[in-house]
Amino acid sequence: LRDIRGFSTQQIEDMSKKMISMAGIRYQYEAFFQWIGKIILRKKMFHATGETEVNCSELAAIAINIAYPGTFKRPNETSPMDHVIASNYKVIDLNNMLTNGIHNK
Repeated sequence: LRDIRGFSTQQIEDMSKKMISMAGIRYQYEAFFQWIGKIILRKKMFHATGETEVNCSELAAIAINIAYPGTFKRPNETSPMDHVIASNYKVIDLNNMLTNGIHNK
């Protein structure tokens, strides 16, 4: 995925500082199966724990919200599919494995 809005030098610096400040935060390994349930059932499976534990899709949403505040309403509850269906991305999916026609651009 590539954000179609692009990033200024200042936005990159701000995102980098935020990500550095989150170094050492625990990764939510146990949430993996809950995310699969959320994606398959399209239901909220659990509540966010804030920035004390994150997974990769949440970390990406937090970074994007630094550059473009409000892009993700609940960055700490963002699933991989939330990124795929977001309108701010160009989906680079050469084999159509991620989107299955959701919105290839």
